Amino acid sequence: MLFSGMRTLLLALILVSASAICALSGTSGNISTSSAQKMAKGKNILILDVRTPEEYVKGHLVNAQLMNYYDNTFSAQLKTLPKSKTVIIYCKSGRRSAETLAMMKKLGFHNVYNMLGGFDAWSKENRPSAR
Repeated sequence: MLFSGMRTLLLALILVSASAICALSGTSGNISTSSAQKMAKGKNILILDVRTPEEYVKGHLVNAQLMNYYDNTFSAQLKTLPKSKTVIIYCKSGRRSAETLAMMKKLGFHNVYNMLGGFDAWSKENRPSAR
């Protein structure tokens, strides 16, 4: 009985330590539209729209910065973004933003997130957008 309790305590300590290490070293990955909406309210956040200008003018997340994925200088433009910010990336449905996430991780960005479902999912859920 005592061994089982110690094992549970040890496992809990390992999980807490792993979480703290992840928080300090930065994280990245996929997030839901609801998580993106909550995160977007925070400080030091960059919302990156990687769709075309034509897609952007039809509607976009409030305060989103447009950076056209299909632009010849897209990779160079990514390098100019501040690595100190948390970045939420989205496109129309998720493919371009997922590829952008991978590119940014290779460039040394630590706190980058791909919004699953893109602007299509955002719009379908009637979340706030700008034109």
